[in-house]
Amino acid sequence: MPALGDFSLTTSLLLKTKFRPGDLASKNRRGKLFTSAYMRRLALLICGGVLLCLAGCGQSDEAEESIVATPPAAELEMIRIDSGRGDETSPSENTALTQRDTPPVREKSGSINEPRIQTASVPNTPSSPRTSGRSLDEKLANLQVPPPWLASVSTNYNTSKPWKEARLEVRRLLGVETLRAKREAIKLSWIYFNKTPQEKGVAGEFPHYLQMGNENVWAIQAYEDYLSTKRNPTPIHSHMMVASLLHQQGEFDKAKAHLDFAMNNLPGKPWREMRQATLYDHFGDLYAAWGKYDEARQSYSASARIFPIAKPPYGRHELKKRSLKVQSKLELLATRALSNASLRDGTYRESAIGYSGDVHLTVKISGGRIADIAIKHKEKIEQNATKILPQRIIDKQSLQVDAVSGATVTCDAIRTGVYRALKKAGL
Repeated sequence: MPALGDFSLTTSLLLKTKFRPGDLASKNRRGKLFTSAYMRRLALLICGGVLLCLAGCGQSDEAEESIVATPPAAELEMIRIDSGRGDETSPSENTALTQRDTPPVREKSGSINEPRIQTASVPNTPSSPRTSGRSLDEKLANLQVPPPWLASVSTNYNTSKPWKEARLEVRRLLGVETLRAKREAIKLSWIYFNKTPQEKGVAGEFPHYLQMGNENVWAIQAYEDYLSTKRNPTPIHSHMMVASLLHQQGEFDKAKAHLDFAMNNLPGKPWREMRQATLYDHFGDLYAAWGKYDEARQSYSASARIFPIAKPPYGRHELKKRSLKVQSKLELLATRALSNASLRDGTYRESAIGYSGDVHLTVKISGGRIADIAIKHKEKIEQNATKILPQRIIDKQSLQVDAVSGATVTCDAIRTGVYRALKKAGL
């Protein structure tokens, strides 16, 4: 320690002073002078030692305080790394520097590590459909029925006509890709729903048209109201539709409950196998969105196996195509992300079965990436999915994108066609 060194130096200087005991004995007249000088030097030595010890202790405390106030080099490096990262959600550089200058280290190191923990918790895989915002329960609690905008919507349709004719006008309006047309379709459905609620088809179709008009929360409430009454036969289609809306909201358990209920209440022959295969297809969609890929594969496999052996009274010629569509979903499930490095540049053409016939796709690959998706189709009600979905695929460079509500069949056709084109490109 510095105090010990100074004390040794003082002792050494005193020992070098040339006092000879013989001189002291012979010169009595200087005895008092020697004694006085010796005592002064001894007192000086003691005082100096004490002062130097105190000074040394004070210097040690200052060094210790300096260690507490200054973070270790590794932590300073963490601050510089965090403040400069642009690919994470982290505090700004100014915030990090302010935290760095604030003692003690224990408090500051916690604030440095928090952004890293938050970033690490964000998965790289696609998130569930409901990733942020209000929960479905909150949306339903705040839902106004009818919504305020409905009063300002007018229709020139003659509402004295029966519903079996009015529904055709509703579907025509839903096929027009404008907000005004969709809202007029909903207004017309609402008029008939309130005017003739017991008329055949109105109560069951009303939620479906809300869904096709992108009023999804209202549609969920309308489906739940409709299904709250026991109906014979069980409205399988309504259970499947509300399940698809619920899983888009991230309500997977509620969606599964509807599909389970429908599966446990299948009709008898000749529709039983057809409905069973369709439900397995919907189970596959649910499990795929839920991230339960083993269950999704099992459901799709069951659907693809049952469709060809079903014997409905009509529509039997479509069963093979439907089985192939489910098989395409099964293949698509194995490809969770696009491998851009394996895609060969070029233009690739494919087709897939849509709602109103084949959907024809032209996929352009440039620089190993999907550059463009052009579509030709005859879909009558496609909810603009032929424009929205290709752009989502291009933006994410992935086939794992959300479908457009009310156009599930068209979206499946687009994803299947793009997948087949990418297989030609080397996927």
